Amino acid sequence: MKENLPYWYRPPPSLVWRWVLYAREPDLRCLRRWLFWVWWSKPRTPRQRLGAMWDLMLRPVTRGKAALLTVRTYGGRVRRIHGVGMPRQMLDVLGLVFGAGLDPISYYQYQLFLPSRRVRRRDYLDVSGKLLQVLVQRLPKGPEDGIFTDKAAFAAWCRARGFPVVGDHALVGPVTADPEPGGIPFPAEDLVVKPTNWRAGEGVFFWRCSLQGNEPVWEDGNGGKRLDARALWAHLQQSAVAMRRPLLVQPRLVNHPAIRELGNGCLCSVRVMTVREGRQRPQVIATALRIPMGQCAADNFDRGGLGVGVDPRTGRCGRAVQKTGEYPLPLLECNPHTGIVIEGQVLPHWRATLDLVLTAHERVRSALPIIGWDVAILADGPVLLEANHLPGEHIVQMPSGIPLGATPYPRVLCRALRRAFAESDD
Repeated sequence: MKENLPYWYRPPPSLVWRWVLYAREPDLRCLRRWLFWVWWSKPRTPRQRLGAMWDLMLRPVTRGKAALLTVRTYGGRVRRIHGVGMPRQMLDVLGLVFGAGLDPISYYQYQLFLPSRRVRRRDYLDVSGKLLQVLVQRLPKGPEDGIFTDKAAFAAWCRARGFPVVGDHALVGPVTADPEPGGIPFPAEDLVVKPTNWRAGEGVFFWRCSLQGNEPVWEDGNGGKRLDARALWAHLQQSAVAMRRPLLVQPRLVNHPAIRELGNGCLCSVRVMTVREGRQRPQVIATALRIPMGQCAADNFDRGGLGVGVDPRTGRCGRAVQKTGEYPLPLLECNPHTGIVIEGQVLPHWRATLDLVLTAHERVRSALPIIGWDVAILADGPVLLEANHLPGEHIVQMPSGIPLGATPYPRVLCRALRRAFAESDD
């Protein structure tokens, strides 16, 4: 076994595996074969390989047991709320586990007991991000791949190409020089501070600006600190040391009024997933609106924000779901904190939003075929926030009920994997 290889490194498939993975058209079944190969081909010691073979032999028992425990945990609530009997749930879960390779919990996460979703239950995906991780390791590094992991690099890339993007006030690191004596490093306005390379909304803070006499002061989102400009600069330097990464200081953006009223006043964003195959024009395959909740400044779905399914053709919002909570999660017509109706709202500047991300995907010089774009829709139009090369599946499948397996996603991903390993020099 090679030493010091990245966790997601995989050697090229053997001749037998190439026949399994390449023999059929790239579709959802092909994608699931790739997922099994990724598990099987993980570099292992001989002892670990024996353990993997033992796990494989026991898989019918262990997966059956996991299915039973999952149904026992959540099935009673589904029966009471939705009227779906336990035997039906058990049969459905077993069919997903052994027929589609899904984890048992996916049945409850994606609410596949609902009649509208049950008919396509085997088209949902739950761990295809593993294939994207492997693909990142195999593809040649593009000259602009850094925009996916560095928010400052992404903002600079957008500005260089004339794409609307949030401006930067400062990049504060552990060794960033202090501002000149008497200078104010930030304008007197609300600020958002975020690490340059963390994901899932982690480390995002909101600082509200007010005047104390003639001097601006900033108060953090929890009301725990109240700092003048130089004290805030010092605090951010200390935070950068603690987080071991630079912090990006940006102005607070304000959504279009039709969107702002849906949340808590902090920025809502739209996730648009696009795919591009070869030299073809990119296409949109999934869209969702993310709404921050409570005191959280970030709208991330995994941190308690609402996820709302959005019709890619019209921009019309469906029902919302909050990932945190006990399954089955309720599908919400309104914001549960404010009562504002979400379902049926049509997002403004929708066509301009889609055109922006499609043009951006066309311009980026990267071999990565799938990108999740985060866009803020403001009063005067859309603004790019981030580009994600590992977009999650939950945010686009849980609220909308539209499975990624029913889109071009499996075909594009399988073909990209085939090309990446065919062009490998290993």
